[in-house]
Amino acid sequence: MMINVLNPILLKGHGVYTYHPKGPAFLRAPPPQHFRPPDQPDIPVYAHDGQGNHDEGEFVPGEFGEHVYQTARGEFRHGIDAVIQKIGQFLKQRGDSTDPRAVVDKAIRDFNENHAMTENHGLPESNNMMWQKIRVGPLQRGASNDTPSRTHNGTLITHLHNKNADTAPMGKFVESAYMPIYRELYNVLTNILGYDAADVKSMSFTKYPYVYAHDLAPNTYGTAEDHPEAQIPDKYRRHAPEGYFPDIEPIHSWEVMQHAPKVLHYPKIGKKGKKPTALKKLTHNYIDEALQQGLEHIPDIPIQINLGSLLKPDFTQVNLRDALTDPGLRERLVDDISNAPSLMTLFGRSGQGEAKRLMDYFTEQYGRGEDGLTLEQQMQYLTGGSSGKSQGTHTNAARMMALARKSGVNEDGESHLSTHEITPEELEIMGLPHSDMAMRHADRYKTIIEALADHQASARGHTVQRELGDIPESPMMGATIGNFPQYNPETGEMTSEGFPAHMDAFTHRVEDYAPTTPSETSPAGVRPGKDAVALPDAVPVEEQLPPPRQVTATGPTSLGTSPPVVRPRPQLRPTPPVAVAPVRSARPLPAETTQMREAIAGFNPQQMRQFMGEAGIRLPQGRSAQDFQRVFGDPKQTLLEQFMRSEDAHLPIMDRVLKQLEQLQMADAKDDVEITKHQKPHFRDARLLAKHLNLTHEDVRSISHSTGDWHRVAKTYNVDPKVVKVIKINTGD
Repeated sequence: MMINVLNPILLKGHGVYTYHPKGPAFLRAPPPQHFRPPDQPDIPVYAHDGQGNHDEGEFVPGEFGEHVYQTARGEFRHGIDAVIQKIGQFLKQRGDSTDPRAVVDKAIRDFNENHAMTENHGLPESNNMMWQKIRVGPLQRGASNDTPSRTHNGTLITHLHNKNADTAPMGKFVESAYMPIYRELYNVLTNILGYDAADVKSMSFTKYPYVYAHDLAPNTYGTAEDHPEAQIPDKYRRHAPEGYFPDIEPIHSWEVMQHAPKVLHYPKIGKKGKKPTALKKLTHNYIDEALQQGLEHIPDIPIQINLGSLLKPDFTQVNLRDALTDPGLRERLVDDISNAPSLMTLFGRSGQGEAKRLMDYFTEQYGRGEDGLTLEQQMQYLTGGSSGKSQGTHTNAARMMALARKSGVNEDGESHLSTHEITPEELEIMGLPHSDMAMRHADRYKTIIEALADHQASARGHTVQRELGDIPESPMMGATIGNFPQYNPETGEMTSEGFPAHMDAFTHRVEDYAPTTPSETSPAGVRPGKDAVALPDAVPVEEQLPPPRQVTATGPTSLGTSPPVVRPRPQLRPTPPVAVAPVRSARPLPAETTQMREAIAGFNPQQMRQFMGEAGIRLPQGRSAQDFQRVFGDPKQTLLEQFMRSEDAHLPIMDRVLKQLEQLQMADAKDDVEITKHQKPHFRDARLLAKHLNLTHEDVRSISHSTGDWHRVAKTYNVDPKVVKVIKINTGD
């Protein structure tokens, strides 16, 4: 066995953090106060300060009949209620009066009808109290007909912990709400209601079986960002609510378009492709909202609209006010400016397409200089404004403002970014041809886009043509996370490892899940899905949902303006009590186990060899079949069954045999001084252990989770049996 010298390293990880009024905090697990009696909803999982104190509040009905936990710092929801709310908003924005709860319940019924083991994993309808309880498990993504949702005893899993709990500095934490009906939700919204697939997938829970933290709680975010120290990363700091960091300026796209380089207005002349229909629709929506504030906000300037093509233009000059108030002219105007990448910067998702490539280019040109603060440090002082439509528009506007400051200013106080002239070389990089006609279009688009930006800023009460202001010269003080774990350089470990003790009763493992396919063995007499909760009789969904929508090439032309519908709070049904695992203590052996051991004790040598072969049992060196038969066949033996976890009682006989064999092999390994000298606290981190053994992280994880005869495991992975023992004693507890 090869043993490497280990240098202490800090492994970075992920987490869920919140901008709590008491200060930024990581959220690992809810405090004990969150868990309420069976007939009451638990407090939503992220409604606390990360220090053991829950947020005071009360449950109230939401806009769409969902349950909302209302607190002084905002609204919190359980996963099912967040889904109802998001779908309700999605439908309302499109003028659709369909009840979002009916959509969710249809998806639930489809899940139940199609699941290979509905008796094990049947879901209750959305108004069942089980959805408002916090029960945590690992993500086990299955096929469309075998996604797990319940444990052997019928507990409904409602939340997921992180997959990298053994390697993340934060250890184990509640990462999201579990939503096993994600495929079914997508199908209902696309195939029955007729919505565009791309629009539907903008709701992440129709793509993945979970609901992100930011959909469940205010100012709360999950991050895949590394955390080398107890600081919220700069790019996430901009998510803080306005005023949380007094020095941070909120930036809106329409406040800073005058800082955009001219090439951002250069049209995609000569390029083929479909018109940006979604962007044009969004532009009309923004203009409509601004017009509602009065015509006096429209700049009084003449503009040129191209009624022809880019190569064969037909210009007409009109006043901007006339162009925005005349439906026909406005449509021609929007169609015209949709050729400019800057329209995406103003109203759309500017983190993609030509706009992104251009900004990446200018980041290289002006954002890498050594003078003054770095671009990232300039970004610390800026955040995206809050009045966008979740497109990332204002986040990219804040980046452009930071880049303008980083680029420096000329004698007129203008940024070098804004005065950058278009060159043929840059156009070649962008894959755009140079032409005098395109340059004329760029000048024209610059005038129009900046005028539209001024209209939006004025109508919304924001700063018209925000100046660069005082450019920061020193980095902003960090956003310190109060409960960030401490790093021990001697062990290479973080102080935080797992859930607090009170979470044991509400946390489940992979092996706790009920079988998902008929080929798996289910405990005798247990029908978790049906026995745990009575599923309500299905109401034909056709009575709840409207007929499929007629989808046109251009999609809906306007948003619905009907007032919100206030629905009565549904009556929740109590969830059955959840079995809580007691503290380990000696208990009488089950009768079936006693009988099994008595039978094994009476095996002849041939029967014993056959049994051990079928079970995949290979004895440790120096042990005989008779030794195993004598120990395992003793009905009064307490080293095996007596101290197993209480929830093991539901496992099939063979599963318990293998588990007890695992314990025997573990005890043997811990008696071997050649093995135990490699048992170190920091080797609980699989990556550190892998480095120590000169293996891959994946091999260590796989060996750790392998069961049966350890010699067979060693042969499977082509390693020395001693390596398997070292891995098991470091990860097996």
